[in-house]
Amino acid sequence: MLTLLSAATLTVSSVMALSLYYPIAAVSRMAPSEIECRIENESEITAFKQIINEYSPGDDVTFLQTDIYKVTSTAGQLPVEYSIGTSKGDADNEKILRDAGFECIPFSNYTALLEAQGRTKALEQLATLNNNECILIKYQPDSDNDETGNVYPLLIGSQEIPVTVTAVTLDNPISFANSVGTLIVSDDLYHMITEQAVPAAKVLSINGKSIEDNKALFQALSEYLSGSPYLQGNSHKVHEIFSLSSSTFLLIGFLVVLFFIATGSILYFNNVSAITDSKSDYDILRKMGYTDRKIKKIIRKQTAAFFIIPFLFGLADCIFATLVYKSALMQNILKNSLVLYTPTMAAIMLTFIIYLAYYRMTVHTCCKAVLTK
Repeated sequence: MLTLLSAATLTVSSVMALSLYYPIAAVSRMAPSEIECRIENESEITAFKQIINEYSPGDDVTFLQTDIYKVTSTAGQLPVEYSIGTSKGDADNEKILRDAGFECIPFSNYTALLEAQGRTKALEQLATLNNNECILIKYQPDSDNDETGNVYPLLIGSQEIPVTVTAVTLDNPISFANSVGTLIVSDDLYHMITEQAVPAAKVLSINGKSIEDNKALFQALSEYLSGSPYLQGNSHKVHEIFSLSSSTFLLIGFLVVLFFIATGSILYFNNVSAITDSKSDYDILRKMGYTDRKIKKIIRKQTAAFFIIPFLFGLADCIFATLVYKSALMQNILKNSLVLYTPTMAAIMLTFIIYLAYYRMTVHTCCKAVLTK
C-alpha cells in the first residue's frame, strides 16, 4: 500500500510538472516571435506601427517582413512537411489541407529573424548557403529519417533546379500557423524564385522587449485584424496555455497535496505505532548497556526502511509512467533532451524533501516515545 501511494504521489506530481512545462517550452516553436501576422499590403505595416506606438512607445521594436514563396518539387520521396498542415489555423478549416509544396524564404531573412528573436545559439550553428543548398525546417524531430543530403528538384518557372539539404533543424523562425514545410534557400536562388512567382503569403514579425506581455497591444491588433487566426504571439500563447489549463492544474495540484498528506501521515503513524509496540524491546537493550545514541541509530535505520523501500519502488514506477506519458500521449515538437525532464526531476526532488521532513519528524517522535522514562 505504501509503495502504491508513493508511486501515485511521484507519478502525479511528475506528470503535472511535465504537462505544465512542455507546452510552455514548445511555444518557442509554435510562436517564435513576440507578435506575428499576415499582411495583404504595405499600408498595413504603417497601421501596425501606429497601434504599437500607442500601446508601447518603445524604440527597441523591430519589424521584419518575410515574403513566403510556395515552390513544388518533382522528387519521388518528399519529407512529410511538404504536404502537412491546414489552409487556415481555425477549427472551421481544420480539414482543408494546404497546397503541397516547400515554403521558401531567403537565408538572410532567416538569420535576421533569429537575431530579432534572440536565438543566438541557433545563429552560431549556421553556415552560409551556396546557390544549390538549402536548410529544411522540420515540424517534429525524426531520428529514423534524416533528410540531410537529400536532393529535391524545385520547379521554378520552366526550370527544374535541384537543391541539396545541408542541414535539418527545428529552429523555425515563423509560426506553424503561417508556415509549415519551410525551406531556407540561398539569397540568389530566392531572387530567382521571386522573378518567376508571386508570394504565397507575406508575414510580418514584430519583436522587442518593450512589447512583451502586453495584453492590451495584442488585443488591439487582434481587433484590427478581425480576429485573424494568423495573428500569433509568444507571450499571448503562454498566457493562453495558463488560462486554458488552470483548472486542470488546480485539480492535479490538489490531488498531489492530498497524496503527500496521505502517504506522509500513513508512514508517520505506521512507524510510530510499530516503535511504540516494541518499546519493551528497546528497554531490554538499554538494560543490556546500549546507549541512547545507539538506540537512536537503530530507530533511524528501522524507520528509514519504511521510507526508502516504498520511495524507490514508487520512483521506478514514476520514471516508467513519465516516459510513456511523454512519448505516447504528448506531441513531440521539441528535441529529446534531458532538459525537458527538468520539471520531472524537480518534482521528484520536492517529493524527496517532503519525505525527508516526514522522516525526521517520525524519528523524533519515535525516539521521544522510546527514550522517555
